[in-house]
Amino acid sequence: MAGAEPGNRVLVFGGGPIGVLTVYACTMAGIAVELVEPVAGRPELATRRGRSRVYESAAGIPGGGFDWAWE
Repeated sequence: MAGAEPGNRVLVFGGGPIGVLTVYACTMAGIAVELVEPVAGRPELATRRGRSRVYESAAGIPGGGFDWAWE
């Protein structure tokens, strides 16, 4: 998680295995995390791993405010 700390806000692009693991690791570390995933079904797994919000595309993300973004 390369420098992210509790209280940071993180954006993860992609809800595949690595993205879901990143969401889970962030959540367990007390980091607020949101996910961009256009493929139906994948966000459901991330939901069970503690993400706060899922966007279907980067165009749906409200005006920034993220401390970190991972792809």
